[in-house]
Amino acid sequence: MWRRTYLILLLIRVYFALSPSYLHPDENFQGPEVFAGRILEYPSQLPWEFTSFHPIRSVFPLWPIYEVPMSLLKWFYTEIGSGNPPPQLVYYALRAGMFLLTFVLEDWAIYELVPSPRHRRATVVLVASSYVTWTYQTHTFSNSLETLLVAWGLVLIRRIVENKQRSSYFSYAVFSFIAVVGVFNRITFPAFLLFPGLQLLPYFQRKPASLAAIVGFGLLFSLTAIYIDTTFYRPSASFRSIFRDPIITPLNNILYNTDTSNLALHGLHPHHQHFVANLIQLLGPAYIVMILSLFSWPIVPRWMRNVRALSAVSATVLLSIFPTKNHAFFSPAFLSS
Repeated sequence: MWRRTYLILLLIRVYFALSPSYLHPDENFQGPEVFAGRILEYPSQLPWEFTSFHPIRSVFPLWPIYEVPMSLLKWFYTEIGSGNPPPQLVYYALRAGMFLLTFVLEDWAIYELVPSPRHRRATVVLVASSYVTWTYQTHTFSNSLETLLVAWGLVLIRRIVENKQRSSYFSYAVFSFIAVVGVFNRITFPAFLLFPGLQLLPYFQRKPASLAAIVGFGLLFSLTAIYIDTTFYRPSASFRSIFRDPIITPLNNILYNTDTSNLALHGLHPHHQHFVANLIQLLGPAYIVMILSLFSWPIVPRWMRNVRALSAVSATVLLSIFPTKNHAFFSPAFLSS
């Protein structure tokens, strides 16, 4: 029965993924728009995050999701002598790519993170029936990519901790890659893995080489990301100048967001907004049930006793402590917080 339900929900996800709609200008201006003008020669207008003297958005996480599909479409249409692919085809190709990412990686991560088969089936159906999965996860948001990176960051932490027999350098490399892509995608990413990552400390104490491997892979991927960003923003830069004056977009982002005069340009939302407004929108009636469970016995409800809840709750608390900006909903030139 649950398989039929899941299949129906999957078809609904496909429908929303390929619907001609958008939720927010960010899904276009902070992703496809960045490469549309460069690759397909479409008229494009980059937001200020990509055009300022100290750019605060990285193209490293965007390259495989947007540039590669556009380049392949461009190559195919050039080979058949038709010029540029039609914009509608590019639109549906990118949406189909986001659907495949969420269908494969999100659902696979759930299977890894929920050990009980009975609970796993229920969780898969619940996630598949969520409007967040139907809409946000199938659109080209940096938040959608962050969701997948967080989920697989939790999966890799669990794999590493439970692998007590031998070291898995492949897992170390993948975890480092996820961490680097996550940070370069959105600087809020570490907040979601900070407390779950504490599980790795006893493991690192037993196997110090694993920590050295993760740090080493992380440095390698970070240098790659910096190189890609620097060459993107300075196409004529020499190889030596890249190392002498690199563009480190996460650092630029942090410096920009820690300047209160910059935040004043966007406006600040109150610290309690995530808890009294945003979570209600995301979780719906389930949020009310979760709040009521806090006032029942046992003192710590069951839903808070797993790493997934720890990641979500701790990150929401951390993001609420620091000042974050209001969103200018109809303006392409703003930062997502």
